[in-house]
Amino acid sequence: MAQLSDTHKLDLIPYSLREEALQLKEVLISPFYEELAFKKLESYTQGINQPSCSFNNEVLTLCAEVDPTMSESIKLKSLLNKARLNMQFEIRRKKPTTTKQFLEYAKKIEEFFQLSNINTAAINTNHNSGIPTTSAITRTNIISLNTNYKYSSTI
Repeated sequence: MAQLSDTHKLDLIPYSLREEALQLKEVLISPFYEELAFKKLESYTQGINQPSCSFNNEVLTLCAEVDPTMSESIKLKSLLNKARLNMQFEIRRKKPTTTKQFLEYAKKIEEFFQLSNINTAAINTNHNSGIPTTSAITRTNIISLNTNYKYSSTI
């Protein structure tokens, strides 16, 4: 049998215990960690002002923590179900098949909503200041057209 010095014996102890430590860590921490990640994923929803990129990254990170081998379709379902309600409908209409498509559609829809909010705010500001807006003029014109127009049928 080979004689080892005390220094070499001390070097071998951490190496020999490393496998046991990893097994112990896996037994004690892994189920708890995955369960905690699952609960986080289960309760997670997109915040009102949370950008789509941030939301997408957070959900995919939680999915990886729950199950590193989670399928693309389950990740996509998680994204669809956790997105803000006003975005869910629009994204579902596009029928994404991958998480990458989901993110692309979400970004476009988010930009559209931001533009809509800017336009709505501008219209409301003009309306409150007494300046007629395009939408107010259009409604007035439509109402006057409907009352002045006589319908006739040539059958």
